Amino acid sequence: MVPVLQESAISQAVAAAISEARARATPVGVAVVDLGGHLRAWVLMDGASTIAFDVVLRKARTAAFTARPTGAMPAALASEIAAASPIFTNLAGGFPIVQEGHVVGAIAAGGGPAEDDCAIAQAGLAQFADAD
Repeated sequence: MVPVLQESAISQAVAAAISEARARATPVGVAVVDLGGHLRAWVLMDGASTIAFDVVLRKARTAAFTARPTGAMPAALASEIAAASPIFTNLAGGFPIVQEGHVVGAIAAGGGPAEDDCAIAQAGLAQFADAD
């Protein structure tokens, strides 16, 4: 049986991501999507840009659909993805969530510098590893 995202793990992941963002004084948006790209959680921190929603959701969906972190895809793959659909992006900050060897969704952060977006999303991602 393929694992699925659990509500408790999603909540813990978003809380960890927000905690990391606060520690970095970088207000961001954080999104968690399931394997189908359906939004399971969304938070826009106070002070974050309202345009973060579209960008962060694209990061999360791209990571879920490609089973790869965003931002470091080979140029040829990034071009193919961009041509295939406008909902994809190769901006850094999206990470697939893997449980029991299966991609079950993704988490992404956006609105800050790429380094911060990645660290914030990874702080949330670490909570899913703890949930196994």
